[in-house]
Amino acid sequence: MRLRNVIMGLVSVVIILVPVTVGRAQTPIDTVLDRVQEYFGEQYGRDYALVRYTYAFQTWADSSLGCPQPGIAYTQGTVEGYQWKLEISDGTNEITTYELHSNLDGSVIVLCTPIDRARLVDYQTYQNGIYLIDYPDTWQINASEDLAEVTISPDGTVACDDIGMYILRLDSVGNANMMLDDALRRAGLVQNVGARIPVNNSQTALTVLYQAACDSNVLQYRATAFPDTSGTTGYLVLQWAPQAQYPNWSNVLSKIIETFRFIDEQSVVETEGEQPVDPARLLAGYPLAHIFVQDVYWGGFDDLPGDAITVGSDRPRRGMAFSYNGQYLAYIDPSPEEGKDSIRVASPSSRRVTIDRDALLAPRFPLTWSPDALQLAYVVQPDEPPAPDGRRALEVRNAAIGDSPQPEVLGNVPFTDNCEPPSTPYTPEQLYWQETGVQGNALTFAWLLDGKFLYTTNCNGTGLAIWDPRDSSLQDLGEDLRRAALSPDRTKLAAIGGDGSVFEIDLVSGERTPLPLQTPADQIAWSHNNEVLYYSALMPGQPFLVDNPALEERAQRVLKTFPYESALNTVTITAYNLADGSNDVRWQGQAYAVGRMVPAPNNAGLLFSVIPSDREWTMAFIEEADPVTLRFARPETELYWLSTSSDEARLLAVTAQPIFAPAVPPSTEDESDTTAAEQR
Repeated sequence: MRLRNVIMGLVSVVIILVPVTVGRAQTPIDTVLDRVQEYFGEQYGRDYALVRYTYAFQTWADSSLGCPQPGIAYTQGTVEGYQWKLEISDGTNEITTYELHSNLDGSVIVLCTPIDRARLVDYQTYQNGIYLIDYPDTWQINASEDLAEVTISPDGTVACDDIGMYILRLDSVGNANMMLDDALRRAGLVQNVGARIPVNNSQTALTVLYQAACDSNVLQYRATAFPDTSGTTGYLVLQWAPQAQYPNWSNVLSKIIETFRFIDEQSVVETEGEQPVDPARLLAGYPLAHIFVQDVYWGGFDDLPGDAITVGSDRPRRGMAFSYNGQYLAYIDPSPEEGKDSIRVASPSSRRVTIDRDALLAPRFPLTWSPDALQLAYVVQPDEPPAPDGRRALEVRNAAIGDSPQPEVLGNVPFTDNCEPPSTPYTPEQLYWQETGVQGNALTFAWLLDGKFLYTTNCNGTGLAIWDPRDSSLQDLGEDLRRAALSPDRTKLAAIGGDGSVFEIDLVSGERTPLPLQTPADQIAWSHNNEVLYYSALMPGQPFLVDNPALEERAQRVLKTFPYESALNTVTITAYNLADGSNDVRWQGQAYAVGRMVPAPNNAGLLFSVIPSDREWTMAFIEEADPVTLRFARPETELYWLSTSSDEARLLAVTAQPIFAPAVPPSTEDESDTTAAEQR
């Protein structure tokens, strides 16, 4: 399921993934516009954003509505309707105009501007630890268990009447010319063999076009040879299409070939003139989840928003956690009964499983996976209230992943629960709390390598301890520690102390080492190689106060509080190198705060969420802007990407609570039937 047709009316700025609800009645022309957009979306066949539209009344002489198609008979007679021009964007920097005609009620619509199908192909990246290559995202993948043979085609099979691609590992290949000689011998009787040309100006990879028979059809083939630097192993990429279809696919197949790269740094072909691989492309296989309008989405870095795991934004899902092998995504789904929650686990290769239904979860504690990715643990709150001093015992449960998981109780942990339910009317602060935890202090609950659990001991987000379920022993790490970040290897901890200093903590000895950061940290995160600690910092700017009594009633209605103070901060993300103690400022901007920082699992860069300032919203309120302008000025959490090879952050989407899976999930594809391919 994809988000489609983000309607923006006459607004000329593309807002990514933000549904717009305007408080006005639907007019007849709105109804026709809706039908025109729905029709265009079906014809276009992919996601797009409507940037601008115009329409004009027209009269046509027949039922073609002024856009006749060859070979079609039309009914003569006057037809009144509208000429529509839609300016759309589909994720590129290019804005394209399409003309459509409709009758007055939108029951008849024709598309007058041809759609270039080849240009509209969306790509995903297949990678298997050896190489990566792009392919159309609607195609299916079928790989052998040893990854020596991979078929990628519309249905994942080899077909002589359809387009496709087959990748074969070859041993003792020598060079690309020898590989192509072998490929042509396998093809049998070939004709119209073209010249062998380099790929991306490479001196080692070569590609050639030829025609050959496949069953009763004659297909156009492209064979491309990629030997490794030693010449002992190589990969042959064989692409084909029926002759009549090949001209429409030629550019697509050429682009696919140009994306082939070896992943193993020891075997990457480094030749003069070859372009370096964008590190972000190596992230294609790592699942990425996020929450958009309270629904959970599972996708990839290059495929946002991805697929909807939940449908219906009537309740706020939260607490997403990927298993360490990237195969499962757990999340908390609020139940209709107030205060109760259900824990669910999703996987692309299996149906969703409910771990615990209508449980009284301890508020704000996350879910955590066992290191073997087979069990999920969570914290449950008892029915009885806490003692007068706030102390109570929380129950820790876990469940093995399966068709009918049965939760079991691991034991009880001491917890201080004397906090008043926190709330804030300030919109940027609400968004910040959703990303980081209430008041910026997320509670910690993490399954360690030795079977113990790291957790937060106080409801205000401070205090850390290690609990051993085998003997209920407790190791106190410090009552002052907050905003903890567990290292990816789960042997160390970074946390902010009571005086604002950041400490590195050994989880075996509990020893603290202060880190000399150049500015006080707001939020912290580890790189996946355990070598860098990212931290965000805030430098407050001049606030803006709305306190005119004449604005109080409208401020209470729109801004939700009065007097109202708008904050604008200089926000910085710095990388602290744990080896040499250096501080490298990676990003700086004007905003309210940085929410989550999510380093890429392959160390290709940093994904981070930004809470924009509400200053633009406040100014629009002061100027009594119309509801549409106010809606677009209201701050929404934004997701950015910062590559290790770039100093410029790139806006990916307007969405929240991003998490990366730590690893590429294991393949679930069946072995491919390669008999037909071998015969060719």
